[in-house]
Amino acid sequence: MKVQLNRFIILLFLLVVVGCDPSAKDSDESKEVTLRYKKALQEVKIVHSSLNAYIPFSGYLRAGQKTDIQVKQRSKLIALLVDNGSSVEKGDLIAGLMPLSQGDDFTPQEIYAPFAGEVSGIGFKIGSVLSAGEILMTIKNLKSLMCTVSLTPHQTSLLKKHSKVLLNIQGKNLTTDVDSLDRKNNTLKIVIPNSEGLFSEQDYIEGKIFCGLVEGTYLPKKYAQHDPLRVYLEEGIELDISFPAVTDDLALIYPPIPDQNKIWIVSKTH
Repeated sequence: MKVQLNRFIILLFLLVVVGCDPSAKDSDESKEVTLRYKKALQEVKIVHSSLNAYIPFSGYLRAGQKTDIQVKQRSKLIALLVDNGSSVEKGDLIAGLMPLSQGDDFTPQEIYAPFAGEVSGIGFKIGSVLSAGEILMTIKNLKSLMCTVSLTPHQTSLLKKHSKVLLNIQGKNLTTDVDSLDRKNNTLKIVIPNSEGLFSEQDYIEGKIFCGLVEGTYLPKKYAQHDPLRVYLEEGIELDISFPAVTDDLALIYPPIPDQNKIWIVSKTH
C-alpha cells in the first residue's frame, strides 16, 4: 500500500511539472501566432513569362517652350507692340523700355521675341514704371506641347528613348513616342505636335508607355492596387514588392521572384 502511494505521489509531481513547463506554454503560444499569421495570408499563383508590358501614367500637359520676359533694372515702359493673346514670331519687336536707375545711360532698350509663340500675362500699359525683376509678359509656344513623367529607377530601365506612347487628351487618343529619357533623374519627356491648335494646356492627362517584351514575374493585376505590397515567400521571407509595369491582366513584380510558383499576400497586420 505504501509503495502504491509513493508511485501516485511521483506521478502527480510529474504531471504538475509538465503542466508548468514554460517552454510548452511558449510552444502553444507560438502555434497560436502562426495560425493567426496563416489566416492573414492569401495564396496567389505567380507567372514567369516574357510579356508585352506597359507603364500607366498621368501628368500635366504644358507648352513646349515658355519664357518670362523679365525687366533687368527699374524702367519705364515706352512701347508695347503686343497684347494678351497676340501671336509672335521669333525676332519680333514686342516692347521698349527706358532705364530709370541712377547710373544708367538712359538708352532705350528694345525687347524681341525669343521664339514663336503666344503672349500672355501683360498687366502694364505704356508709361508704367517697372521695378527690377518684374515680369513684363510671358511667351508660350503652344504649337508643341510637352508632358514630363516621373518614373522609378526600375521603370526607367524598361524603356528606350523612342518607346511608343498612347495618350488620352480631351477624350481623344493620340499615339506618339518618348522624346527624351533622363536615366539619371528618372524622368522622360513626351512632345505632342499641336500646329493646328487642337489641344490646350491640361492639368491632367493619362496614358501608357509601352515597354515591349519584358521577362519577369507576374501576378494578377488586381493585386497591384497597393504599391508596395507586403508578401510572404515559402522560405519564411517577408518582403515588399512593387509593380513597375502591367499588361491587360497581369502586373510585373519587382524585385522578381524566379524560384517561386506562389506567394502569400499579407492582407492584415498580424
